[in-house]
Amino acid sequence: MNLSCMIKIICFYTLFLSTISFNSNSQNLQVLNVGLLRRIVNIKYDGYTQTGFFYHTSDGKNLLITAKHLFKKSYLKKVRGKTGTTWMKFDSLSVLNGQKITFSISDTIGWKEYSGKVYFHENSKIDIAVIWHNIPVETSSNLNLGFANILLGQECFFAGFPLGLKINNTVALDGWSFPLIKKGVISAILPDPSGFDVIYVDGNNTFGLSGAPLIYFDNYQKIFKVAGVISGYLPQVKIDYDSSGKSHEVEENSGIFIAHSILSAQEIINQIH
Repeated sequence: MNLSCMIKIICFYTLFLSTISFNSNSQNLQVLNVGLLRRIVNIKYDGYTQTGFFYHTSDGKNLLITAKHLFKKSYLKKVRGKTGTTWMKFDSLSVLNGQKITFSISDTIGWKEYSGKVYFHENSKIDIAVIWHNIPVETSSNLNLGFANILLGQECFFAGFPLGLKINNTVALDGWSFPLIKKGVISAILPDPSGFDVIYVDGNNTFGLSGAPLIYFDNYQKIFKVAGVISGYLPQVKIDYDSSGKSHEVEENSGIFIAHSILSAQEIINQIH
């Protein structure tokens, strides 16, 4: 057998194996379409947009889970230091725990307003908010919240609206805008010093995906679960140079993002009455 023939055979089997892998992933995404993606929505509050997902409790509460920093406002404050006075940026919540708010969700026509009460965790470092609303949401395909049997190095999915991108498709989505689907790898699960778990993911996260569910497949129970709520990517600083050759620091995406454990969201839910 000559070298040319061997290369053709290798290329054929490589293509064949990649096709099998693609078909397998397609089946997984089909499960996600039915069970999860119809419950992920593009939410807007006070002009800012990100991702959220619906959850229906066993006692009948209709909830929308997202990232808490949607409800934060930044402000500048003068701070006196050893070298003089400078301006520093601070963040603070713009709403109170249990406060009634008005927010919008994107559908195939545009943005539609809804109302509900928003709740936060007593631990101020946990970047999760839960909205108790009365939006009519189909409940037969409820999410499975869980953290058990998750493995380091395991493939995970996250879906949302990065940079405001969305697909307006009404098929099996109750009229909501369709999210983009992305993949990552569970890199680490580390405890925060203040007492909650943080999931580190190797994946490309960007603006608009905050509040999205981090989804993994529980190989023991054979179901998809939401392990966490995406908070944001970890920044890294590099040195860049302008046209004059002067150096300056530039913040960029490190390729690692974090999600706060869904157990923290469940603790918030348990306190809603």
